[in-house]
Amino acid sequence: PILGGMNRHGVIAHGTPEEIRAAVKAVCQNAPERFMLGADCTVPSETPWENLRIAIETAHAFRRR
Repeated sequence: PILGGMNRHGVIAHGTPEEIRAAVKAVCQNAPERFMLGADCTVPSETPWENLRIAIETAHAFRRR
């Protein structure tokens, strides 16, 4: 599997819930079949837990069209 897709200093760290959901959906839509969503490295420690939860829930709910 391939890991990545999110910039650790981008919307995952500083975005609104809507921006995070849109970014996750875009990454998942363009990802190969065997893919694990993740940041390009460790996310900053000040990243809100809520942002991570939104990204995880969005990825889990994603269905390729």
